[in-house]
Amino acid sequence: MSENILKKIKNNKSITKKYVISSYNIENKINKKLLFLKKTISMNGFRKGKVPKKIIEEYYKNNIFHKILKKIIHKNFIKLIQKKNIQNYENIQYFLGKYIPGTDFNYTIKFDIVCDKLKQILKSINLYNLNIEISEEDITQILLNFQKNISNWKNKNTEIKKNDKVTINYKLKLENHHKNILKKKDFSILINKDLLLKKIFSSIIGKKIGDKITVIINFSKYHPEQKISGKKITVVIKIINIQEKINKKINFKKFKKFGFIEKNIQELKKNIYTQMKEESKKIARELLKKNFIKKWIKIIQKKKYINENNQIISIVKKNICLYKEKFLSHYKKNQNIFEKLYNKNIYKASQKKAIINNLIKEIINKKSLSVSKKLIKKVFNNTTKNFFQIDKKNHKINKKIVLKNIKNFLLQEKAFNFILENVIITEKKINFLKAIKKNKNTYL
Repeated sequence: MSENILKKIKNNKSITKKYVISSYNIENKINKKLLFLKKTISMNGFRKGKVPKKIIEEYYKNNIFHKILKKIIHKNFIKLIQKKNIQNYENIQYFLGKYIPGTDFNYTIKFDIVCDKLKQILKSINLYNLNIEISEEDITQILLNFQKNISNWKNKNTEIKKNDKVTINYKLKLENHHKNILKKKDFSILINKDLLLKKIFSSIIGKKIGDKITVIINFSKYHPEQKISGKKITVVIKIINIQEKINKKINFKKFKKFGFIEKNIQELKKNIYTQMKEESKKIARELLKKNFIKKWIKIIQKKKYINENNQIISIVKKNICLYKEKFLSHYKKNQNIFEKLYNKNIYKASQKKAIINNLIKEIINKKSLSVSKKLIKKVFNNTTKNFFQIDKKNHKINKKIVLKNIKNFLLQEKAFNFILENVIITEKKINFLKAIKKNKNTYL
């Protein structure tokens, strides 16, 4: 956590409290204890229960007084910290007066409240908890979106719109060079601004079959294709074909054909609503987490702190390696130079992720968070029931990795529970489709 921020938090607060214990209360407790001893104690020259009161007082009264006093003082202190909801304290000091039989006993307690600096920062953060409402239109749109996914593509001769599938020929040239460094024919791309590079998306929308487009792009240095990584490239695109999915009305027969077991559209909508209701809880929590992460990064992300913190730097380096591996494997599989994925600032994204990882680790360690083996096993069984493939050679290794990942996930969720319990949360209404759209935008 940034030292600059912590300096703004006030120092430990001291509490001083004066107490008066009535002489009647003290003497009454002493007499009860002496009476009990008189009945049970035996001494040389006296039988059990026959020792004179004066002799018992002479030997035991002073010790009894101190024990009773200690008990009363401890009880008062526990009441005080419970009343003020004090969890962390230090430097307890007692200033005891002199006790004279027949007079009240006075004492003073003084101690410091240890400020939970993390909690104080969290309490300054305001978040919105989305109350996600599901309308009939939302259910219909979800069904139409699913129906669109299972429908076939159809050729069209009109302008390119978002979510069309376009077949192109393209060639890449280095800026101010005539020779092609990469050339491809009949390459299909989905026209979606969440996937495509911004310049390509905006240039290709509205074009028709036969149109040519020229775009100059500065490719990310993290792009796996070495010919274009970190270089300024001229991309020449020719539109060969355009396809769309016509999806205006719900066709229940398509759902039945796909394998849905519902008897009619009403039953299908009812089941979809139940699933959406469950999903909306997950979306609301994810958005809460993402909004907190954005605000926390703004609070913490200062160049001086980032550069000084070796732990952050090591996490950033590790994440860059992971991203490169992810990009390279993705590129080998798809070889899609147009994807937005490759133009991310990996260092910046890794830096943000590292800040959050650091916070989560700090909370887990400071609050001594843990998860039971029973819960990990339960989540493992539920998770792997349908998806875990048994491999006789690697089964043990795979299981070990999965269990470790489940444990880390559960610990992270506990850490976020602590965070969300301490920030200020306000309710805000939103419809389901808007919530889904918001949830697509992550902090990385």
